[in-house]
Amino acid sequence: MKAKKAGNGTFPWRLAEIAKWVGGTVVGEGGTQITGICGIREAGPGHLTFIANAKYLHLLESTKASAVITSKEV
Repeated sequence: MKAKKAGNGTFPWRLAEIAKWVGGTVVGEGGTQITGICGIREAGPGHLTFIANAKYLHLLESTKASAVITSKEV
């Protein structure tokens, strides 16, 4: 797969590498390939998204993102 330039980095990245970079913990498969970052509604396979507020947790049921970043508080 040809790497894509995105911001200050190049994709794809393994989820475990991203977790290490942000000081997070992977719950699931750390080998998941992340090919981009999108909003939770727009995300598709290979994308990483986030939830910063518990009021958006219901969107987990419908997102097609491969991974979601959140805090322990959420």
